[in-house]
Order: sequence, then structure tokens, then C-alpha cells
Amino acid sequence: MDQEQNPPQSSDTQATPLPPLDAKGLARRRFTRAGAGATGVILTLQSQPAMATYGKCVSPSGFTSLSMGTSLNPLRSCLSNEDPQYWENNRTRWNSRAFANPDVKFIKVFNCPGSYSGLANISLYDVLAREKQSVKNADPSGISRLCIAAWLNARVTQQGNPVLSPERVVDIWNQYAGKGSFTPGPKMKSWSRTTIFDYLRTTFRTNGY
Repeated sequence: MDQEQNPPQSSDTQATPLPPLDAKGLARRRFTRAGAGATGVILTLQSQPAMATYGKCVSPSGFTSLSMGTSLNPLRSCLSNEDPQYWENNRTRWNSRAFANPDVKFIKVFNCPGSYSGLANISLYDVLAREKQSVKNADPSGISRLCIAAWLNARVTQQGNPVLSPERVVDIWNQYAGKGSFTPGPKMKSWSRTTIFDYLRTTFRTNGY
């Protein structure tokens, strides 16, 4: 028979022993314990959306706010965006998904000042693929590869609410190519190439790209 025993009392407390619980009392106690456990589960589920906000795509200005004292890794989960490797391996998807022609010259979309003039007459696809030595010579860091991938992603999602429009991606490149940095907004600190790299990587769905 399922009965609970009361804990022994020390001789100096002089407490009156409690009578054992009947069947209804036992059932009530089990229900209370189960309810406490369920409450913990509910609280956990309710807290998930707040935690999940760190996995959302963010705009350049939002990235600046979050990156101050926040790890960048949790931000790398723009699940609808492809990384540069995808666009390199799926040339035919440029038109079907992004309505873009991979053979268009780089200069038709992005500015090519100074040392980046070497990219001007190379196709968008070839700049992204980086197989040609002329591409590597003109852009040793490979930031143009990330910008093209981000531009394609923006064209795919531009009918919705993307964190980056195609025009914004072009602006990131044009500012960087022209002055070596990018300013995400008025009175905001300019980004170095490293910060631009970090931000664009957060917009790709593949972790650790």
C-alpha cells in the first residue's frame, strides 16, 4: 500500500507527530509536485523567443548595437540566405532565384575605383568564384566574394523584409572600395574591412563560413 511516512522528530522539539496521509492527500501531493515540474517547462518555453532574438538577421546598424559586448557567433543564422559557396556551385540558380545574370560585368553593379579597377570587366560569377589570378590580384582579401553573395541573397528576399537590400549591399562595397571603410549610419563609427567581413558572414546561414 502506497503510504508516506512522516520524518522522525528529535526529542527536544516535542512536536506532535502528524497522522499519515490518506489516499486523497497522497493524490493531492503528487499533483502539486507534477504541477511544479510543469511550471518549469512552461517558463522554459516562454523564455525561448527572447533568447532566439540573438539568432535573427540584423541590419548593419543593428549589428553595431549587438556586437558591442555580444558574441558574434549566435548571430550566424540567417536561415534563408545562402553562402558564397552555394552561389558558386549553383550558377543556374542566379537567374531562377535571384533574377541575376552571372555573366554581367562587375562594373555594371559595383564601383571599381583605384586598385579595384582590375575587377571591372570580369563577370560577377568569376569574381565570386575567385579562380582567376586577376581577381585575386585586384581583391586579395576576397571581400568582393562576400558582397556578391550578400547582393544575391538580397535580390532573393527583396520582396519580403530583408535586413539588407541589394542597394545597401552595393553601398557597403562602394564605400569600402572608395575609402577603405563603411559607415553604417549617421554618427556611427566606421567599419574596417574586418568588421565588414564579420557582418556579412552573419548574414549567411552556414555557421562558421
